[in-house]
Amino acid sequence: MSHTIYSIIDPTNTAWERRANAAERTVGILKTKVRHLQNGTDSGAVQKQIARMRAKQEAAKAKRAIMEVRAQELQKHAQGLEVEVADRTRSLKNILDNVTFGFLIADADLTIREGFTASCSALLGRNISPGDSLQTALGVSDADAWELEIAFEAVFDDIMPEEVTLDQFPSRFEIAGRTLQVEGRVLRKDGRVDGILLSVSDISALETARRDNERNAVVIGILRQRSAFEAFVQDAADLLHAASSQVADQVTVRRLIHTIKGNAGAFGVSGVVLACDGVESEPAIGAPEIQRVHDSVHAFLNGIRDIVDISYQTPPENKVLVSTEALGTLYDQLVDNNVPPAILKTARSMMLRPVSEVLGPVDTLVERLSEKLEKPVSFVVHGGNTLVDPRQIRPVFRNLAHLIRNSLAHGIEDLEHRGDKPEVASIELRITTHQDETWIEVVDDGQGINSDLVVQRAIAMGFVDADKVRTFSEHQRQELVFEDGLSIAQVTTTISGRGVGMSAMKAAVESIGGRIEIESERHVGTTMRLRIPKAA
Repeated sequence: MSHTIYSIIDPTNTAWERRANAAERTVGILKTKVRHLQNGTDSGAVQKQIARMRAKQEAAKAKRAIMEVRAQELQKHAQGLEVEVADRTRSLKNILDNVTFGFLIADADLTIREGFTASCSALLGRNISPGDSLQTALGVSDADAWELEIAFEAVFDDIMPEEVTLDQFPSRFEIAGRTLQVEGRVLRKDGRVDGILLSVSDISALETARRDNERNAVVIGILRQRSAFEAFVQDAADLLHAASSQVADQVTVRRLIHTIKGNAGAFGVSGVVLACDGVESEPAIGAPEIQRVHDSVHAFLNGIRDIVDISYQTPPENKVLVSTEALGTLYDQLVDNNVPPAILKTARSMMLRPVSEVLGPVDTLVERLSEKLEKPVSFVVHGGNTLVDPRQIRPVFRNLAHLIRNSLAHGIEDLEHRGDKPEVASIELRITTHQDETWIEVVDDGQGINSDLVVQRAIAMGFVDADKVRTFSEHQRQELVFEDGLSIAQVTTTISGRGVGMSAMKAAVESIGGRIEIESERHVGTTMRLRIPKAA
């Protein structure tokens, strides 16, 4: 019995002892590990894990330190930026408030929005406030406000391109004796027009310099062709005197004023051109209007008197300028007290002058009109040395500018309509002598005379009956361009549109017994031929 019990208990006691011994060994191992860890002599996995943990702790600590340093730097930088932005804002405001140009924004109702620069008040010569009328700020009268209103309406309608609508905006204003330039730029919000940013600048000094340059260029041109300019001044006095004595004949008076305008334009005397243009716009031209043109000529001559002293008399004295050589020849022959035909021939030759001396600056006229009309043109004069009698030919030459202007304005096409022709158009002035005549021809390679359009305008203006014109030849249809007051121009400008120039040319030619011939072919060109009989 006891043996059986012993056999059952003995294995159990042995297992317990094994577990106890194992636990004791584990404790011993742990103690040993702890001692090694404390002494730093352990190189096992635990030590490595602890080392990694310590490294991570050190890295995290270093990262926190870097972040703290960066945060401090960012805070200092932000504070510096705030100061810099504030300083720059003050500087920008000082600049904008003290520059010689200003900025303001106008709304669709032409009121000034808040936020304009202080310089605007100084430039506009009045204190302005948000909500003020732009017309008032710019000194625009109620009668002229429509131009601004139309321009703003076109911009805010936003139908056409910005550059087109902004081009309708008036850009020059005269305020308190100064010239201001105003330029606009469209402001948008969510794609829609929100306002117009206007920049205002004082260009008075620039305008003065521009006028001085123009004056200098005109004076140089006059000095180069002084004799021709003196002839122009003489003609102006002559024509204005004639106009004063014929105010009852308004057709003739308007021709005379128009001729003065054309010749003044050839020399670049813009003051006289504007005066004549203003007079032509009057419903009737009388003594006061003629005096305005007189005054403009006087004003110009007085302005250049320090450089070119040219007398202006109304009515002018009859003077004949002859060369010293011609006078000597005449004197020698007269001394003989014998008057053979040779003396008459010599006296006659004394009066002759080359066309180039009498013609005037037609090349300058072509150059200016070409630039203004944006039509590049080559202009050539043939026969400039041809001798003519100024007394006889002057009425024709003083009106010749009308033919040249007509060729440029109506004959020469715009660049996009030149087709296969050279981009640079051609106008030639040809002076040739024939047995009993002198021919003066203006030849262009333009579009030719559109006789259908001429007839339509002539019928519409009552110059010709529609039934009668059906019997006209092509030549007769073309000759309708000489009807006084007939013009195919849609808009009247200082260049063309009054329908006076061609009739004035015809009248001048016929006054000395000459005639005009037209040779014109559609899309090929036109020749206007003046056939002048030679003086006896």
